[in-house]
Amino acid sequence: MLFSTPEFIFLFLPVVALLTFAIGRYSDLYAKLFLILASVYFYTVSGVLDVVVLGLSLFANFALARAIERGRFAAAFLAFGITLDVVILGYFKYFNFLTDTVNSAFGYQVAHGEFRHLPLAISFFTFQQIAFLIDVHRGNIRRPNLLNYIFFLFFFPHLIAGPITSYLPISRQVDLKRVFTPRVRNICFGLALFAVGLAKKVLIADPLAGYIRPFFDNQDALGFGTAWLAALGYSFQIYFDFSGYSDMAIGLGMLFNIRLPLNFASPYKSRSIQEFWRRWHITLSNWLRDYVYISLGGNRRGQIRTYTNLIATMLIGGIWHGAGWGFVLWGLAHGLALAANRWYTRSGLPRLPAFAGWLLTFVFVTFAWILFRSATLAGAGVHLLAMIDISAIASDNWRPFLSVAELNRMIALVAFAAAIAFFAPPAIQIAGTTILPDRRLALRVACFCGLLFGLAMITFTGHSSTNEFIYFRF
Repeated sequence: MLFSTPEFIFLFLPVVALLTFAIGRYSDLYAKLFLILASVYFYTVSGVLDVVVLGLSLFANFALARAIERGRFAAAFLAFGITLDVVILGYFKYFNFLTDTVNSAFGYQVAHGEFRHLPLAISFFTFQQIAFLIDVHRGNIRRPNLLNYIFFLFFFPHLIAGPITSYLPISRQVDLKRVFTPRVRNICFGLALFAVGLAKKVLIADPLAGYIRPFFDNQDALGFGTAWLAALGYSFQIYFDFSGYSDMAIGLGMLFNIRLPLNFASPYKSRSIQEFWRRWHITLSNWLRDYVYISLGGNRRGQIRTYTNLIATMLIGGIWHGAGWGFVLWGLAHGLALAANRWYTRSGLPRLPAFAGWLLTFVFVTFAWILFRSATLAGAGVHLLAMIDISAIASDNWRPFLSVAELNRMIALVAFAAAIAFFAPPAIQIAGTTILPDRRLALRVACFCGLLFGLAMITFTGHSSTNEFIYFRF
C-alpha cells in the first residue's frame, strides 16, 4: 500500500488513526496491539509471504537477543544471529545476482530460482534487527520487551522504507502513559509534513520518473545535452521521491505521537561528500557508521586502515541498496570519494571555496547516480561517456526521447526542482512553523501546506500515484 494513494489517505489512515485514539483513551496496551494489527494488515497488502518472512525473522532475532543477554556464549549467539539475518537477506535479494555472475564468469548453468520473491523492506528490517542484536550484546538494551519489539519492527510509517530506527527510542516512547491520545500540536505538525512529502512525490518525483524513463531505456542514443538532462532529472527524482517518503513517514509517526529520526537535511546543499552523507539518508549513514565503520576499527588504526574502512563501509552500503554491479560500483565510488575528501582535509592544502566545493560535490553525486539508475553497466558507461563528450553537443538529438512539449515541461520541472532543492528550507522546518507561537505565520504556512495537499489531490482526479517509491525495491 502506497502512502500516495487515495485508498491510504482517505480510508486506511483516518480509520486507523481514529480507532487508535479511541482505544487509547481507555488502554495504552490495547491501542498498541491494535496499531500492530493495523501495521500487519498494511504489510500484508504486499503479500502474505512477506509477513511470514518478517514474522519468523522477528521471533528468531528476539530469541537470540534473549540468549545474548544471558551472557553465556553471547558472542557465538551474536555471530549466529548476524549470519542468519545476512543469509536470509542474501537468499531473497542476492541469490539470483550471484548465480548469474557465476554463470557468466565460468560458463555454468546454475539455476537461479525464478520463483524467489523479494519480501518488501527486507533490507530495512534486516539492518534494524542486526543493530538490535549488537546493541543487546553491547549492553545498550536490557530486558527487551517482545511487544515493543514487534511494534518497533511493524509500525507502518517506517516499515517499508525507513527511516531506519533503533529499538530503544521507539520502546521508550510506546511505554509512555497515554501515548496514543491525540495531541493537536503533533497532529498539525504531522499533517503539514505529510502534505509537503506528498507534494514532493506526486508533483515532482512521479512526473520526472515518466520524463526520464525514455532516456534510460535508450542510452545509446544520448548526446551531451540529453545525457545531462536525464542525469539531472534522475538526481532530482530520487531526491524528491525518497525525501518525500521520509517526510511522510515522519509526519505519520507524529500523528501517533511517535518521533521517528530525521532522514534528510537538504543534502544537495552540501559542500563536500562527507557533508552530503551527513545530510542524505541520515539513518543509513548513522547505521553504517555505528555498526560497520566503527566495528571495522574506524579511524583508530592509522590512516591507511581508516581509508580502507571508509571504502569497505560504503561498498557494503552500495551492496545493501541492490543486487547489481551498478550498486557495487556506486558504493565503491562514494567510498573512494569519502577517502579522498578525508585525505584532502588533512593534507594542509587550501580549502576549496564554498561554491567550488558545492559544485564538485553535486556533479560527483549526479555522475554516481547514473550507476545507480542504469539497468546495465554498459548502459551506464555509454551514459557517463556522453556526459563528458562535449564535442558531440552539436549532434545531440532529443527527438528519440520526448516531444517538444514534453521536453519543455521536463526542463521547466528540472529547473523548478533544482530551485527547491538548492534554496528552499527543509520540509521539517516548514512543518515546524505551523506550531510556532506566532499564530498568523503558523496559519499562513498551514494554508500553504493545505494548498500543496490540494494540488496533490488534483492529480488523483484522473489517476492515482501508482509509481512505487524508489526505495521500495531495496
